[in-house]
Order: sequence, then structure tokens, then C-alpha cells
Amino acid sequence: MRRMTKEQRQMAEKNHNLIYAFLRLKKLSTEDWYDIAAIGLCKAALNYKPDKGCGFSHYAYSVMTNEVRTEMRKYNALVRKDKDILYYDDFIKYDNCENEKIIFLNTIEDIRKNTEDEAIVNIMYSKLKKYLENIGDKKYYDILKLLSLGYSQSKIANVIGCSQPQVSIIIKMLKEQFNKCI
Repeated sequence: MRRMTKEQRQMAEKNHNLIYAFLRLKKLSTEDWYDIAAIGLCKAALNYKPDKGCGFSHYAYSVMTNEVRTEMRKYNALVRKDKDILYYDDFIKYDNCENEKIIFLNTIEDIRKNTEDEAIVNIMYSKLKKYLENIGDKKYYDILKLLSLGYSQSKIANVIGCSQPQVSIIIKMLKEQFNKCI
């Protein structure tokens, strides 16, 4: 921020009570918002042009409002990141040992999404990952990977080097096997 001239400093000091009036009008805590409103008043004093046909107090209110709104947006963005972090957990049992299991614990951070759906997708993904580890055939794995990336069956067929009907049959078979695995 550039330095204030003597006239600008006097204008800010003379209108210091605008800060309190502004905070009362907006029903904001003096303790929490005084500094932000004071910055707005100083910016208003720095940039005020009397020849624009607007009084200083009106201009200062606008600048202070903008400063408070900017600070509120920053605060809300931080709160949104930390708020409502949800967790899901899932485990995989080994077939040959009942007492041993691997536990997965993950977080769901994006609160704008439907968290229940995301949890279900993540649990299904962990089950799918286990299923894919047991497939053994790289061709099947590649087909599923390309399918998850949004490739059409005909594009998958071109990449893998087989026909589209073969891809369709393999996908159907893998779905059936996966449903049995669940």
C-alpha cells in the first residue's frame, strides 16, 4: 500500500468514527472486525476523489464493505476446507485366515459432493482393487482400466487389439464375476 499524504491521513483520522458506525450498522463485532474496517477506511482515504460526486463517508462505507466481504470469503473458504471431513472404513478378510483383516480408513473432503455416494464408490473401489489383483489376465485389467477412463467399447477394442463384441463379452463376464465377489 502506498504512503498516505498528510491530507489523506487527516481525512482518515477525522472520519475514524465511521468505523464504529459501520460495524454497528452491519452488526459486526468490534473486536473481530475493527482492523478490517480500519484498513477499508485507510484505503478509502487513499483512493477518494472528491470530484467524482460522492461523499467520503459513502465511499468509505463501500470500501469497508468490500474489505469485510473479502475477509469473510477467505474465512469461509478455510472453514469449508476443515469442516465436515467425513470418514469411511472398510476391511478385506483373507479367505484362508478369519482373524486377519486389512482395514482401510479414508477421508471424504469435498462437502459439495454427495458424501454417501462417494463413500460407496470408494468402498466399491477397494473391493474392485482386490478383485483386480486376483484377475491375473492383463487384458482384462486393461479393459477395465480403459472403461473407467471413459473409453467406449470400440475404442477399447482398438487399443487392446480385439473386436468390440469381444470387449462387450469380457465386460459382461467381469461384471458377473465382480457381483459374485461382493
